[in-house]
Amino acid sequence: MRIEDKVEAPKPLGELTGGTLSAGTGTLCQGKAITVRSMGASDPEGRGLTYKWKVNGETAGTNSPELSFTPDHVGNYSIELTVEAANNAGLPVRTANANTLALGVQEYKAPTVTGCQAVPTEL
Repeated sequence: MRIEDKVEAPKPLGELTGGTLSAGTGTLCQGKAITVRSMGASDPEGRGLTYKWKVNGETAGTNSPELSFTPDHVGNYSIELTVEAANNAGLPVRTANANTLALGVQEYKAPTVTGCQAVPTEL
């Protein structure tokens, strides 16, 4: 075999950035939809990302940079995101994890109206 005939192994592509997760601000309540957004996830090679979400260790959501879910109980929720992108042929898929987001969900208490007044008193 000649040296010129030697085939070089494919080189891996650059590392992915997992980004950060955010659920915005405000009170999170049982039975009310929550949207979590991935910000800053990227591939330096410009290849499309695949999004894999987990809520409390269980697969959730779709292949999207946003996860919407409705918590079914009061308590703590752990949100995880793994992003994936293709590598060069013969090499494993590249992956990166976003920060784990901890959410505290409270009981929803519907507002009540205890009185009503009109001004002027005659309509």
